[in-house]
Amino acid sequence: MSRKKEVNVPKKLIILILLIIIIALVFICKSIVTKNKSLNNNTVAGLDISKYKDYEVPIAYYYYGIQNKNFDVFLKAYPEFMGISSQFSADDLNNFYETYKDECGENIKIDYEIGDAVQYTEEQLADLENYLKANYQQEMQVSQAYTVNITEKYTGDKQTIESKKTQIVFQFNGQWYSL
Repeated sequence: MSRKKEVNVPKKLIILILLIIIIALVFICKSIVTKNKSLNNNTVAGLDISKYKDYEVPIAYYYYGIQNKNFDVFLKAYPEFMGISSQFSADDLNNFYETYKDECGENIKIDYEIGDAVQYTEEQLADLENYLKANYQQEMQVSQAYTVNITEKYTGDKQTIESKKTQIVFQFNGQWYSL
């Protein structure tokens, strides 16, 4: 006949083991959430910036902000020192949108195509730094800059308005901005 031997495990040991398991699960869940947040750093208010070249990101912020009437995203196109938030408001952004709505009709859709981009030379970078110092009292080292050709289309129920423009984008402190 076989005898079963009972093992008495102290309750404190069981509680300690459960506590260790719970703490381990908390750390695992926290690391998963942190990993997912870092993966989503490429999305700003629904705009996936990972599909753009670095210098195109401020251009994407500009048009996405207008299309979606999102002033915060629109502001990301510009450095804080330019004071865009004190020069414009969300109402101005809505008025801009309404102007095209008046001309093009309802259901405005904004499309843009980024064309050629010409990288600044060292001399042009120095000129840009001098411009920023003179106009914004900002002494900084601009690491890169481009002049970017853009074709923009505002399409509504009545008509499409197409225009071409040139945008200067520049990088400092690892961030890209429009000028």
